Amino acid sequence: KIGVIGDAQLQKFQRSVEQINRNADKTAKSVKRMGNQMSSLGKVARVAAGAMAIFYSAKGLTSIIGQADAMRNLEASFSTLLGSGERASAMMDEIFNIANKTGAPINDVAEAAQRLAVGMGEMGASNAQITTVAETFIKLGRVGGASMADVNGALVQFSQGLSSGRLQGDEFRSIAERLPLVMRALSKEMGVTVGELKQLGSDGKITSDVMANAMLNAAKDVNGQFAKLP
Repeated sequence: KIGVIGDAQLQKFQRSVEQINRNADKTAKSVKRMGNQMSSLGKVARVAAGAMAIFYSAKGLTSIIGQADAMRNLEASFSTLLGSGERASAMMDEIFNIANKTGAPINDVAEAAQRLAVGMGEMGASNAQITTVAETFIKLGRVGGASMADVNGALVQFSQGLSSGRLQGDEFRSIAERLPLVMRALSKEMGVTVGELKQLGSDGKITSDVMANAMLNAAKDVNGQFAKLP
């Protein structure tokens, strides 16, 4: 069992050390006595260093345990979304792989995959297709100079479009503002200009199939652009 020293105990110790210093200044009558006091203080300091090491190690261990719990919960969520523990385990591997390749925070990659798994899962998409879209989305953000907050915001709207069956209205406008490179990929997929997309969205023609395929087909070009980033 690891003991943890709280802030109150540390403050009490600090006050004790300060008192020792004051007493040493007032009552030291000889070098020997001063030496003994300093020796005692050295022992206290060593004890303090050990206590602080335990304190921060315990905090680090608590963080690690918390992260492990979060990963288990995430895998359980994917097991439900994807229908099997085997697919969930494979998805977790891909999430770590994407985070490693893109430099994106693991939590953001996991959230992206979760959101996409909801919409694309209903379309019968495989793990590879879901993670390819997630990775392409994140890389589009990096290539376009968007913040991770904008990538996440655009992805929320994109996922809602997938779930509803089409991209239009507020979802369309939000993605256009936050991540315009997604619009370029959609226009290329549909063989129209970016300017023509808005009307197609209003007409309900940017369907979930078009959305998913646009990201999948854009992956190769995006990977090439991403590789050129410094």
